[in-house]
Amino acid sequence: GAPGSVLERNRRALVQKVVHQGFTPGDADDGWGMDSVWLRVRSTVALDRLELQPNDRLVSVQWDAAIEITDVTGGGDIVAVLAAEGRAVHVTEREARRQAESAAREFAASAFEEWLIDRTTQANPSF
Repeated sequence: GAPGSVLERNRRALVQKVVHQGFTPGDADDGWGMDSVWLRVRSTVALDRLELQPNDRLVSVQWDAAIEITDVTGGGDIVAVLAAEGRAVHVTEREARRQAESAAREFAASAFEEWLIDRTTQANPSF
């Protein structure tokens, strides 16, 4: 995503989780092939305003988030798809959207971190 966009903030959150676990994120599109990239993670986020009762003073924003994890070194197979959805409700649409974006970003980053920890622990029991 463009700088400041929901997807860019989501990407930064994912990278922070990877770095926190001691991994170095690389660039799979690097033509020099200097990075040893073994996973590619694609993240999607969708936000939709939900219409509530006409006299309701609250705004509800539905969020959907997913990450798709591809094993680049293992032939490009998709090894996991993790998804969730939720709703943020507030008196202003701006705040409801902000809360929905934050929840979607937190899900994607946390789900990837948990998956990564699980996979690295299984691969190396002493980790």
